[in-house]
Amino acid sequence: RDYFKNSLQSGPPVWNIGAGANMAFRRSAFEKAGLFDERLDAGAAGCNGDSELWFRMLSKGLTIQYTPRAVLFHEHRESSAALKSQIKAYMRGFTAACLFQQEYMPGAGYKKHLLQVLPTYYLKQLQRGFPKYTKQYKTVRPEIMGMISGWIFYFKNRKTPSNSSFSSNEQSH
Repeated sequence: RDYFKNSLQSGPPVWNIGAGANMAFRRSAFEKAGLFDERLDAGAAGCNGDSELWFRMLSKGLTIQYTPRAVLFHEHRESSAALKSQIKAYMRGFTAACLFQQEYMPGAGYKKHLLQVLPTYYLKQLQRGFPKYTKQYKTVRPEIMGMISGWIFYFKNRKTPSNSSFSSNEQSH
């Protein structure tokens, strides 16, 4: 609760909780916070459905526990092009999720993060890497393009219902 409350004005960095590749939930958590927002993740914005759900869970006073003993192996992208595509999708989903979270809780500082913090960061990255853009700077362009794509996705989909509400009549499959 302190983590959420203390970071609300700057936009709680719920993405720092971890990756949602291996999660377990109590049914009561979905009853209180709702389901995953179907506008996010694969086939939609690209990712960040896990972080967006964590945001809503924390906003409802729920607790999230990270257990490092739970291990999951993950295959990384084999080519630079595939990595850049993945990074662009991550930033698209991240940006869209931040904007949906800002809409859900207007007091959250995600717009400041998206309009001031990240542009300043990327401007510095572009300046530091100029003119050769070695390995550490090769993903800056896909990240920026992902952010732009995330804003566009948000504006196109903000009026689409999130399907994240939970009905106690729904059956588990």
